[in-house]
Amino acid sequence: MSRPRLALLCGLLGLSACATATPSAQMNYCTQLHDLWYRYRSPIAHAHTAQQRPAEYAVYVCQLGRYDEGIAILTDLLQRHKVAVPAPP
Repeated sequence: MSRPRLALLCGLLGLSACATATPSAQMNYCTQLHDLWYRYRSPIAHAHTAQQRPAEYAVYVCQLGRYDEGIAILTDLLQRHKVAVPAPP
């Protein structure tokens, strides 16, 4: 096999490996908190995007790898609405 083909094959294999990587435990926890907030948010919040922004921003921050910041935002939102926050992994 020629070197350019081998490099292309390795590059393709590397990309597919990245695409199938499992998310981190912190990202899973961030998503779990967001799902919990979404389930227990007040029905009126559904119509008001200003009330959804902090939760959506928190997930975005987690996706950037700033898990502590995103998890803190979601934890605060849940606690303010008196929803029990599950323990972190």
